[in-house]
Amino acid sequence: MNMLNYTQRRESWQPGLSLDSRDAVFEHMLSALCNQAFFQINPKLDKATILKALIDREEQRATGIGSGIAFPHARLELLQHPLLAIATLAKPVMFDTEPIQIVCLILVPQSDSSTSLKLMSQLSKIFRADATREQVLAAASPEDLYALFKAHNPRLDRPLLASDIMRPPRWWVRPEDRVSKCSHMMGVNGLPAVPVVNENQEILGEITVDGLF
Repeated sequence: MNMLNYTQRRESWQPGLSLDSRDAVFEHMLSALCNQAFFQINPKLDKATILKALIDREEQRATGIGSGIAFPHARLELLQHPLLAIATLAKPVMFDTEPIQIVCLILVPQSDSSTSLKLMSQLSKIFRADATREQVLAAASPEDLYALFKAHNPRLDRPLLASDIMRPPRWWVRPEDRVSKCSHMMGVNGLPAVPVVNENQEILGEITVDGLF
């Protein structure tokens, strides 16, 4: 299965949007996606429900992954098939504390979380190269944007690996940090363990609740 099978023709490719907030980006992208053809397939869904699901997910944890890229996503009980849309922004928009300029919006049925993870994995691989990100931002039309992704032939056929979906640790301490900092971080955020990393963000070990309390 090719990743592009989850996109619509023009509606999924939205380059050069001029918007000033995260929620405005979501609304604009959904307005294009949620057309008559979409509602013929998903008659029990409405744009407001999808928008709320995206915002609720962002409130749990912002979906920025670094390098100005975000993967906002939602799992929807009444959605019939996965859907992917990609937008670029003329100027960065803040997703929590991260400025975002490439938005990959992913919608999947409630029971199909694996497709969401596979899409994120393939997108992450495509965006690893600085040159690719620059080309995506420079795309002037939906056709140009589509062609860039098609050239990568992004497949979803192989098994998903842990390395495909891992992210840098959200919480971490350095070896020289005081234990009081670690215990406060773990207590406030309800963490059973926190990794200890060096200056290169390489994990050296971990501190667990058992070792503190």
